[in-house]
Amino acid sequence: MGLSGLSELEEQRDQLFKETDLTCDKHNKPLVQHKEFKPFCPTCANEKVEKEEKKLMEAGTEMAYNHKKRWLKERSLVVDRTLFSMTFDNFNEVDEETKANKNKALDLAREYYKGSTKNALLVGKYGTGKTHLSMAVLNQLNEFKDERYLFVSADELMRKVKSSFGNPESPFTEERMIAMLSKPALLVMDDMGAEVGSVERNAQAPDFTVRIMNGMLNGRTSKPTIFTTNLSIGKLRDVYGGRIVDRMLKGVIQEEVIQFTQTPSKRSEIRF
Repeated sequence: MGLSGLSELEEQRDQLFKETDLTCDKHNKPLVQHKEFKPFCPTCANEKVEKEEKKLMEAGTEMAYNHKKRWLKERSLVVDRTLFSMTFDNFNEVDEETKANKNKALDLAREYYKGSTKNALLVGKYGTGKTHLSMAVLNQLNEFKDERYLFVSADELMRKVKSSFGNPESPFTEERMIAMLSKPALLVMDDMGAEVGSVERNAQAPDFTVRIMNGMLNGRTSKPTIFTTNLSIGKLRDVYGGRIVDRMLKGVIQEEVIQFTQTPSKRSEIRF
């Protein structure tokens, strides 16, 4: 648009809006008036528009933030939805070991809050508190950081992928699951090895499980993952192979492993 065009627009504006003898108390500027509206201050009007735009932007940001917070509950693969209520506050410290392990998990949450990318390992028998503490870490971070977090039961994951065989439209194909596992800022892979059944069978993970593990680890090269298991390192190597287990243990040092060796199962047991 040339200068002549701008002049025409300014003339049209001046014809539509006329200055009045009234003055804005806030800005000490003349009010203007359109023939169909009451006199108003252009500066006040601009400020009102900017305020409304800011509110819309903040609402959009809040919506995106809440969507990320919901990601944990909406995308996680769990059988028992009560897992999402597991926090540090309701973790049951039954002995010195559980107390020490809770403190280790709290330290781990603090490190992830600061941006650590190392993996973590929780080891112990069923029902000792591994799952609770790993979910507590996610819940803590999900409360205070604007990131996506995910909790996945290894057994449930492999079961869903297996159900997708022969159905490329399934949301649980290997490719889709690998993509999902690669996205979160922090991932918990719970109960590694459970998908192959009893440890006494010396079972090995099937090929599709190995492919998923490799794909997941490739996609999370720069992102941390928490693994929980009731298997020893030797058994994990038997199930998944040494290369996968070595990659799972990226950044893990012996002193930081959260291990339950003395704590009895907290789950109710029926005895005869």
